Formats: sequence, C-alpha cells, structure tokens
Amino acid sequence: MQYNYNYTVLSPEQQLLLARNNKIINIKKTISGLGFAVFSAEIVLQLLYTLLYLFLAISPASKTEFFQENYVAISELFHGTALFTAMFVIGFLYCQLSNTKLSTIIKFKKIKATNLILYVLLGVSIAFLGNIITSILLSNFEAVGIKSNLPDTELNYNNLGFVIMTLITAVVPAFAEEFLFRGVILGKLRKFGNTFAILCSALLFGLMHGNLVQIPFAFIGGIFFAFITVKTDSLLPAMIIHFLNNFLSCILQIISELCSDYIINITSMILFLLIFASGILSFIILSIKDKKLFKINNETDEAKEFALKEKFKFFFSNVGIIFAIVILLLELISSISFG
Repeated sequence: MQYNYNYTVLSPEQQLLLARNNKIINIKKTISGLGFAVFSAEIVLQLLYTLLYLFLAISPASKTEFFQENYVAISELFHGTALFTAMFVIGFLYCQLSNTKLSTIIKFKKIKATNLILYVLLGVSIAFLGNIITSILLSNFEAVGIKSNLPDTELNYNNLGFVIMTLITAVVPAFAEEFLFRGVILGKLRKFGNTFAILCSALLFGLMHGNLVQIPFAFIGGIFFAFITVKTDSLLPAMIIHFLNNFLSCILQIISELCSDYIINITSMILFLLIFASGILSFIILSIKDKKLFKINNETDEAKEFALKEKFKFFFSNVGIIFAIVILLLELISSISFG
C-alpha cells in the first residue's frame, strides 16, 4: 500500500499517476545528463583546440625545420588527440557521475564472422550513399549562396603525412566517436526505446560535426551505425564501418591530390561499383538469413510507457539538450558563409 506525505491512502489511479511521474523524471534526468555530456565534450574540444593554437604560436619547436615541413600533420595530430580526449574523458566521467557501469551500455556480443562481414559491407555501402546524398545537398546549398567554410587540411603526402591522416581521420573517430555516441548515449537511451535512442544519438552525432559538409552524412551514417549496434548488440560493427568509410575517404583524397582527373574518375567509379555491388549482395544474403532484418526488437516495458512523440517532447524541451544543441548550432553557424 502506498501513502502520500499526509499519510492518506493513494487510490490506484493516484498510484499509477505517481509511477508515471517518476518515470518522466527518470527519462528527463537521463536525457539532461547526456545533453550536458555532449555540451561538455564540445566545450572541452574547443578549449583544447584553443590551447593547441596557442602552443603552435608560441612554442620554440614550431620554428624548427621539421615542424615547418610537417606543420599540418602535427596540428592534425593535436586535433585528433583533442577529439579522443574530449569524447573518452567526458563519456567516462558521465558514466561515473551517473553510476553507470560501462559493461551495461557498451556491449561487444560475439557475432559470426560471416554476419560481421556482411553487416560491414552493407554499412560501408550505406555510408557511401550518405556521402552522395550529402554532395547533392551541398550543391543545392551552394546554388542558393550557402557555403561551409572548412580549414585547409591538405597534408604533405609523405609517409608521416599519410600515417597522421589515417590515424586522425579514420582510427580516432572510429574509437572515440563510437564510444560516446553509439556506446554511452545510445546505450543509456535504449531503455526508453530503441527507435528513440537511434534517432536521438544520430541527431547529436550529426550536429557534433559542426559544418554543412559533414552533418548530413553524419546524421545518415549515425542512424545506421546506431541501428547496427542495436541489431547486433555489439559496438564492433559500427567501429569497423566507421573506420573503413573514413579510411576510404583518405585514400580518395590522396588520389585526388596525386593523380590526373582521368585516374581519379576511373578509380572512383570502380570503387563506387564495387562497394554498391557488395552492399546489394550483402543486403540480399542478410535478408534471406533474417526475414526481419530491419525490425528492431527488445523494446522494454519502460520503452512502451510513452509514445515516441512524447519522448521527443521530453528530449527537445530538456535543459541539457537545449544547451548542447545551442552550442552545436553556434559552431555550425560560424562555419557558414552566405553569398
């Protein structure tokens, strides 16, 4: 029997209402904590970037010949270190402050090798499709005078430059971003519904990239990365897909710098056909093996307590998320030029 503070018996309806209110408080508290985690990660990232530029400006080492020859590679290495630090430290601190064991939200369930390969091939093809959609969107934006200003990150393509580029562009995001967004954020939100968790984590992942060039792809890719994580109950496939997509981008960028337009076009076309052919084949095989390939199961009773529309209302009206979205949108706006 439950009582209120005046020691009067609560009716069944009041008990249900009290239980519902407690669940609302719980979901809002979780969302708020995640929002402030993303906000903090962005603040830490920008702070580390600022310290980086100060170091590059005043350090005696910056005057050496080696530093001058490899300036962009070294600065990219610092950027990657900042990204890794912000994502991992903030994600880890959030789990500590919320008394969340990493093993309960970040899982590496064993997957059959054949299934893993099929999921990875399908994922890479979807990621490439996301890149194409992004290119189309950017062309439309530029047609109306909206451009995204990105810093020139061209490297000297010696051995050091290639290693640094691969490390920062492919390896670091595959670990750090997957840890925070498909590990901590997706993992914490899953108890409120897998669909809700997938869309929210993808939205924050997209906005975290802070520019028109990457946000559309990151949102599309984030949806599939989150879906595949939920489907397999493992973070490994998303990490591999993320790495391969970024690594292929590194290869194509290097080819575009070193080769003629003819070689670039031929290479891009062959790669495009191979990736999409393997993606289609993987989709067919996976569909035959799993008749409910794109159906998400394991929705908890807690997840069914509120409609999806209601949960999104909690999400977008939450102080922590508002803080996160505002700072991410400010970064986006700063990267855009008009006219």
